[in-house]
Amino acid sequence: MTTYPLAFLLPLAVRKPFTIFLLVFGGATLLASAVGEVLMLRSLLSYPSHPRTAPLEASAPGSWVELTGTIIECDTRQQIGEDTYFLGRSFSGRRFIASYNRPTSCEAARGHQVGVLDPPDPRLTLTLARKNFPLPPGRLDLLCTWCGPPHDRLGAWLFLGGMLVGGFLAWVGLRERRRLGAP
Repeated sequence: MTTYPLAFLLPLAVRKPFTIFLLVFGGATLLASAVGEVLMLRSLLSYPSHPRTAPLEASAPGSWVELTGTIIECDTRQQIGEDTYFLGRSFSGRRFIASYNRPTSCEAARGHQVGVLDPPDPRLTLTLARKNFPLPPGRLDLLCTWCGPPHDRLGAWLFLGGMLVGGFLAWVGLRERRRLGAP
């Protein structure tokens, strides 16, 4: 009995190209996951330990914030799939869209205004406009409540899993390639 998993599964004519495929695919997966891991960790480490509590006007794009001095307008609630959107405004009148990745009531939205503040994606703006979401003219920010450290932490774990899978596939491909005596 052999310890090589591919020895009994494939004929010799198919085994050699398959080992090359495993080696290349595993290596590419390992490399892509390693690059993604580095980028994800850089993003994760750039966040402070707690969200910055600030009004909308004092919050920079890309910052992880807990908004203060804002009002969620309950009559603007729009559900698209599992995502929920509300229009909000600061006391000075600046508008923003609060985005939640689950069905969310207005009361819950008013109590949870923590997330990453960014300009909205143009595709999202078009989708909301098609659904008759009241988009005001002028500058509009998106508060992504599911973005930030928890999202990046999950990504870092997934990329680590991708590195492990890619490394294993490359190792199996290399081991089989050597066993077959391929150059």
